[in-house]
Amino acid sequence: MQRLLRILRHSIAVLLLRRGRGQPRRPETSSAGAGAPVTDPTAKPPHRRAPARSYYVAWRTVERARRAHDQERLRLGWFEWRRRRALRRHSERLTEPARAEANERYLRARDADPALRELNPEQRRAVLTDDDRCLVVAGAGTGKTHMLVAKIRDLIRQGRAVPHEIAVVTFTNKAAGELRERLADLPGIAIGTIHHLARTITRQLEGASAPLCALADDEALRLRTFTAWLRETIAAEPELLGDIALRSAALNAVRIPPGEAPSILLRVPPDDIAVRSAGEARIATVLWLCGMQYRYEAQFPLPEGEGDGRLYHPDFFIPDDDAAHAAPSLSNGVWLEHYAFGPDGSLSPDWEQSSPGAHARYRESHRWKEALHARLHTRYVATSFGDIVRCNDSGTSFAAYLAAHLSPVLGRTVL
Repeated sequence: MQRLLRILRHSIAVLLLRRGRGQPRRPETSSAGAGAPVTDPTAKPPHRRAPARSYYVAWRTVERARRAHDQERLRLGWFEWRRRRALRRHSERLTEPARAEANERYLRARDADPALRELNPEQRRAVLTDDDRCLVVAGAGTGKTHMLVAKIRDLIRQGRAVPHEIAVVTFTNKAAGELRERLADLPGIAIGTIHHLARTITRQLEGASAPLCALADDEALRLRTFTAWLRETIAAEPELLGDIALRSAALNAVRIPPGEAPSILLRVPPDDIAVRSAGEARIATVLWLCGMQYRYEAQFPLPEGEGDGRLYHPDFFIPDDDAAHAAPSLSNGVWLEHYAFGPDGSLSPDWEQSSPGAHARYRESHRWKEALHARLHTRYVATSFGDIVRCNDSGTSFAAYLAAHLSPVLGRTVL
């Protein structure tokens, strides 16, 4: 019956198309002039019909859509096509609020489960979440491993998985060993580091374990290889070593207990020199990468009557090339001071809290140093923490910034 109706619709469309292809009649002409149409005031206007072509195009469009629909149904099978259509319509009707409400009802129904009673609400939610992906963000010692063990046991207890369908991937062998101990009564679960599981899968597929790299067992070779790679990388990107120094300083500051912050945080090349701040570590690194000799906190030769008996040790002394091993003097080399002022000229508020009046003393010392170098006409360069911040914000290299300030003072190109 459907085939007969399809043939009938097609025949009607062909007839309409052929009828619409006829040429319109030419208007009659009179003797009054060539081409002038003859008008009849009593004649009725002809009835204008829509061109058959438009009906045919519309019918063809509907027919193509229906054929595509039938082809999809034939490809999937009638039952599979109906199932997918029902799922698609159900997903369209199931909004996010309704989904969240359904999840809350499920969580409330499972709150009385004795196996989950020892978990806190957040751990219980992570255990009962059965989505394709579940991200748990928590700090150390908050019970992530305990939650993971409870989730594995709940999956098996509810029948949503069997032990051999579960793989637990850890970062360390210690974590893998701890999970094996807690899940010893559930044999069949694959537990290990990502490297262990990768070797296991390779052995199962290829019948033999893949050979390990020589770096895995030879610690000396591994150290030499990574040292050579690090030197090549730093030579290509000198700023990288400064970033490493900053991150090392931040790590050391976190590891040190409160109230026990040391005065020395970092050690820099070439002789493992200890410096007092991350900014000084970056400057020392730049000087070393530029092949410049420097002395850290060398004593400044104060003339008699200057300093009121105090000793002055600028942060860096950069000697001239022809006097690299000579003692520091007012006429030999460049003196460089690095200050802790921020981009807006402020100082760390922690100083004032730990030692009242520290800001005033630091600013007074800064003014004294600036006046001393101006009075003695020394070659003097000053940088600050704010300079590093501005270079980072603008995307420029602090090494280039420092070289631009040192080159005219030294009388040679630094970089």
